[in-house]
Amino acid sequence: MKNAVVAHGVKIPPFYGTRKDHKDVPPGEKEKGPKVRPVCGAEDCVTKRVSYLLCLIGQHLIEDEPTHCDSTINLLEEINRLNKSNRVHGNLIIGSLGINALYPSLDW
Repeated sequence: MKNAVVAHGVKIPPFYGTRKDHKDVPPGEKEKGPKVRPVCGAEDCVTKRVSYLLCLIGQHLIEDEPTHCDSTINLLEEINRLNKSNRVHGNLIIGSLGINALYPSLDW
């Protein structure tokens, strides 16, 4: 099993930034331009195979859960359906696994 998940000859991926052109440029920073989004252009990595196996297992653990939604489109459709049903009473919480500025926030 160990040999099946070990990767050999993996290159260091390029790391670059793409401009967040939908953001406003703060006053006095016109020369710098908008903030950039860090991008890692990896096509392969040392944990690729292990990650794939764990995702296969994890997917089956949550796919039948009533609170699981696997795409933004499905989530928006469910929100619209719920809004039209008039069954929303009290406090309703919608959670997401979206992360704000993950890589810039990591400790080196």
